[in-house]
Amino acid sequence: MTVDHRSRNARMRRERMRARLIEAALFVSAARGPDGASIDEVTATAGVSRGSFYNYFFTLPELLQASSHELGVELIALVLAEIAPVTDPAERLARGVLLLVDAGRKYPLVARFAARMAAVALAPGSVAHSVLPPLLQAGMDMGRFVPASSCKASCAFWACPAQRPRRWPTCMSPCPRWPLTA
Repeated sequence: MTVDHRSRNARMRRERMRARLIEAALFVSAARGPDGASIDEVTATAGVSRGSFYNYFFTLPELLQASSHELGVELIALVLAEIAPVTDPAERLARGVLLLVDAGRKYPLVARFAARMAAVALAPGSVAHSVLPPLLQAGMDMGRFVPASSCKASCAFWACPAQRPRRWPTCMSPCPRWPLTA
């Protein structure tokens, strides 16, 4: 059974509109911070009505979370593609960090948004949270990293100093997904 071209076109239009709102949220929250952003500013930046916003998102925090997720997916995909040929986990990690820092230097708007949305970007279930623990575990298995709780190491690695006081206590207890290694 083939998909009706009208259904396909409607789906593509919805995807473009959602992407437009996400991009606008990136610009607005990078300029004003997540707490300074408003639905009206996002819709004005996207050039859409407030009603269009509510067709895609219920709240501004939901949009900001979607923006953070999409940004993380894109950045991590670029980094993973670049470090794919490298087999040593320590070198993969080092190159990945350098690539992220370089992206932040080249695209300060992206860096500001990422810094302001760090709590969302680092939450369990995020792209970063799904990529870093297995990399750390592989490094521990190969003897490249000192064994520790992957959760704790992940939080220490990703959390910026401003986020560390909030995030660190949750990582001091053993992580159920990544228990301490012997």
